[in-house]
Amino acid sequence: MIDIYSAIDSLIEYSKANKLIDQRDEVYSRNQVLEMLNINEYKIGEKLTDDFEEIKSILVDYAKKNGIIKQNGTSFEDNFIARIMNVFLKFPSQIEDEFYGAYSDSPKAATDFFYNFSKATDYIKTARLSNNVKWGYKSEYGDIVLTINLAKPEKTPEEILLAKQNKAKKYPKCVLCRETEGLSGVNRAPRQNHRIIGMELDDRLHYFQYSPYSYFNEHCIVLTAEHSDMNLDVNSLKALLAFVDKFEHYFISSNTDLPLVGGSILSHEHYQGGNYVFPLDKAEVIDEFSFGEVRVEKLKWPMASVRMKSKSKKSIISFVEILMSNWRAYNNPELEIISNTGKERHNSLNFVVRKNEGEYSVIVVFRNNRCNEENPKGIFATRDEYRSIKNENIGIIEVLGLAILPGRIRDEIQDMKHYICGGELSERSLKHKEFLDRIKVNYESSNDPIEYIKEKIGEVYVNILSNCSVFNGSDKAIKALDELIINVGNEYEKSNTKK
Repeated sequence: MIDIYSAIDSLIEYSKANKLIDQRDEVYSRNQVLEMLNINEYKIGEKLTDDFEEIKSILVDYAKKNGIIKQNGTSFEDNFIARIMNVFLKFPSQIEDEFYGAYSDSPKAATDFFYNFSKATDYIKTARLSNNVKWGYKSEYGDIVLTINLAKPEKTPEEILLAKQNKAKKYPKCVLCRETEGLSGVNRAPRQNHRIIGMELDDRLHYFQYSPYSYFNEHCIVLTAEHSDMNLDVNSLKALLAFVDKFEHYFISSNTDLPLVGGSILSHEHYQGGNYVFPLDKAEVIDEFSFGEVRVEKLKWPMASVRMKSKSKKSIISFVEILMSNWRAYNNPELEIISNTGKERHNSLNFVVRKNEGEYSVIVVFRNNRCNEENPKGIFATRDEYRSIKNENIGIIEVLGLAILPGRIRDEIQDMKHYICGGELSERSLKHKEFLDRIKVNYESSNDPIEYIKEKIGEVYVNILSNCSVFNGSDKAIKALDELIINVGNEYEKSNTKK
């Protein structure tokens, strides 16, 4: 293993190679790192390495041994590295200038610059992402993708305690706020090496960043400048369309604005996008409608989904606005769809927006978060029999056909294998017993047990999506969705006639 001075010199060479600093900045940067390590002298490193993970490991080990990192937990190590990397980073205004300088060449040049920058600064946890487990499942709806995301570390008791204490703090108001840029990671996720890009979308200021725990290629987040609750309306749609006008090579999507059927953060309006094609994007078209300049496609998908296409932004905004209005007030008690209980709204939507060769595409997925005595966690939500596999809410990424399974599943799959092959089930995996007893009946010893279990988890995931569908595929549901589309289309054409 190389010594601490070699690690510091290696980090400087890494930063120059990734264009974070110039040769002129070398002495200054080294001195800043030496100060953070409480080192008052310098020796030229004897052996350099270009392995960034090795460099980080040596710096962290030194900091632990010398009392600089005083607590246990990955987040404390991440916080230390974020502080170190911030030494090599330019001010946000300078990064923004470089981004828009690259944008003048092409939108892709701009996102390539910022994505590579975010990886080089260790904001995107590239090495951890390589540990993720990923497999496919061939379903009647197409090829589904399942992942066990291991990039986001499990928290130690110390980290959990500090996070609880931090809830009382009012700055920043949430983990997405623009005020997190450059913020210390004490009691929270580190953001010293975090940079965001300001951009106007539909005459409103938003900020663009990448996710540190990317679930797919170039997974980005777009957030409103002001801290305000998720509230999907026509202005949200206009912002999404404005984004794909700027970055046609990216998609952009939104969670709902309601609990139980939305993302984990409802306190700050934000969207998720990136450079990736999902299973839902490739879903078979099972029916088509045409209303003026707007084509509507019904998609074969476990959750009721329709896609609107048009070369006219004005037309697609008008059509989707009418659809949103109709859906928010839509009631069909026979299908358990109730739009409101008193003042509480239940109907919402997921949006997925793309632009290809001048044609706009908006996929809408219908959601409803109503609960009753039989289904206290949601009528259109994961059934209890599947919650040992996936207990969290089904957000937009899962809706698109990319299952994000908790990290615990990686080790629990080994327990499952042991059980279906005739062994005892370990205590940590007893929650899976009902699931395993169901699939054990059809397991044949000639099959690869791990592959068999993964296939059955794929089945569970598709069933979960079906659980969440407000139009459940019955003849009555198919007819009801068709009627909704036709009513919206007729209202759209009528409004255009008046104009």
